[in-house]
Amino acid sequence: CPQVTGTDARRLLSRSTPQSWPHARLCGTLGMPFVARLSKVALKICSYNIHKGFSQFNQRMVVHDLRDRLRDLNADLMFLQEVQGMHIGHAKHHPDWPAMPQHEFLADGVWSQTAYGGNAVHRLGHHGNAVISKLPILVADNLDVSLTRFERRGLLHCVLELSDHSRLHAICVHVSLTDSQRRRQ
Repeated sequence: CPQVTGTDARRLLSRSTPQSWPHARLCGTLGMPFVARLSKVALKICSYNIHKGFSQFNQRMVVHDLRDRLRDLNADLMFLQEVQGMHIGHAKHHPDWPAMPQHEFLADGVWSQTAYGGNAVHRLGHHGNAVISKLPILVADNLDVSLTRFERRGLLHCVLELSDHSRLHAICVHVSLTDSQRRRQ
């Protein structure tokens, strides 16, 4: 997986738009880990849209397979989008639907820390973004960046403590599908 260190990592992460983060964008698209070395601490980071634990076009539930694949990546920090916090209907139709929220189910036994920000709330439950981490999450705050009531979007900001006791600000975001709305967000 790509590795960026020292000054290059700080320069890459200080740019203002995700489009200017070539390695992070590539890794998020492909679900491959991204390694960043900002000080003396190296982290393996991955971003993944889990599509509420279902395959393309909701043909079958894949949350159990997804958990195995995410564990294979062995990332220190995972940014997850479209995470089902709760859905009472899925539990009725899928006998092996996890009893706990998806971010907790995916993290169980590997990532000791989780943060969840619910963005879309409906009569059967809610979904949003999640951060699962092997590092301590000190603070988590969800910011609504929705532009319309039909497309709920959020930005989950977490402050993590690195092994050298420095702080890392981590932001998990799932922005709009259109370019003009992404710019406004």
